[in-house]
Amino acid sequence: MIYGEWFVMLCSLVGIIILINELRLKRMLIKEELNLKSKEVENDILERQEHAKWIESQSKRLLDTSKVIGENLARELTRDVKWASDALERAKIRPTGQSLFQERLGFQLIEKEYIADKFAKFLMSRCEFLINEEKKDVYIIIDSGTTLYPLFDRLGQNSVGFYETKDNWINHMTIVTNNLPGIEKLMDTGRTNPHNRLSPLAIRCELLPGEPLPVYSALTGEKTNNALRQLKSEAKPNAIFIGLVTGNWIRLRRSSPVCPVPLARGPGHLEFKQTILEISSEIYVVTPLGKIFANFSLEEVNEALGFTSSNSPNPDKEQYRELMIDDEKAKSVRLVSTFRMNGTPLYTLSKVLKELLYINDFNINKFCKSPVSDMPHLLIPFDKHPKDWFLQLETDFPQSNIDLEDFTEKYFCVPSNRD
Repeated sequence: MIYGEWFVMLCSLVGIIILINELRLKRMLIKEELNLKSKEVENDILERQEHAKWIESQSKRLLDTSKVIGENLARELTRDVKWASDALERAKIRPTGQSLFQERLGFQLIEKEYIADKFAKFLMSRCEFLINEEKKDVYIIIDSGTTLYPLFDRLGQNSVGFYETKDNWINHMTIVTNNLPGIEKLMDTGRTNPHNRLSPLAIRCELLPGEPLPVYSALTGEKTNNALRQLKSEAKPNAIFIGLVTGNWIRLRRSSPVCPVPLARGPGHLEFKQTILEISSEIYVVTPLGKIFANFSLEEVNEALGFTSSNSPNPDKEQYRELMIDDEKAKSVRLVSTFRMNGTPLYTLSKVLKELLYINDFNINKFCKSPVSDMPHLLIPFDKHPKDWFLQLETDFPQSNIDLEDFTEKYFCVPSNRD
């Protein structure tokens, strides 16, 4: 009996010892776990602190860099404000009055700038050849209008480049114009030092006198035309006059030799173009492709545009008139426009123009060094238009008073079914 009781007590004691040991072990495990977590927290805090310090250092470095860039950028933008005028032009908020020039400035803008960029280089090469090889003094007469406006920018930039490389032939070249926004653009981009507003132009330039025509932002009238004729009469015997003209629309002369014929309306507008034609030995008609009627008479063009009355009291409904170009003068008139790729709305029109004007692959040497009568018309490959078919049409024909599909199918060879 006594033995049994001691055995029970011994078992109980062993159990108590085991239980105490288990509790001690659990306490040790919990303590180790807490120590481990504490270290993890400490490490995490240290890592976070180090990361925060790294972020702070990188932020300070970035801010210092941004400050330097910002100061330099502000300094450059202050020196040359061309960026501001370009932005205002694209936003159509230039500080000028309401005019057709302002309204049409954004029409076919990418194509107009593309033509200006390419043609300016060809034209300058042509002038260099005439001055250096033919010993001519060259006068470039530039018409008014938004189509020719980007040319002032490119001619200004190119002339500065020739001035900096000391190509003295540029001193024998003069730009003459009645285009008020154009002359302003030339003064922006054609200075010998673009960072110095007091510097002169790198190319000689004359602004014609005359009566301001606000709707076209141009000078016109008898005084303008007479000044142009006087300039021609007083020029040296070796002088050659090159005319750059455009039109609200262009059609092709039907009789041979075929050439582009500009259409215009408004007081003094057509008469100034006619004077350019009269005094110039070479005439380049510059236009976006979507303005060219390939196979239509003046009467058909006016009918297509809805201008059927010859004495409309509304100037916006006035019929277009065209330049008078005889057979002899037609030999010296050349088209400058674009050619479109296959699969685009105006591709067929491009092909028609190539056939009518006998245009083969363009040769820069032939353009620059040939007599104008042997010089090819110029259709510059253009693929900067929107990819969407209908957006292309809207870009090429921004006029709001036409039935786009019927108009383009009938007069501009655009397929009614794009497929």
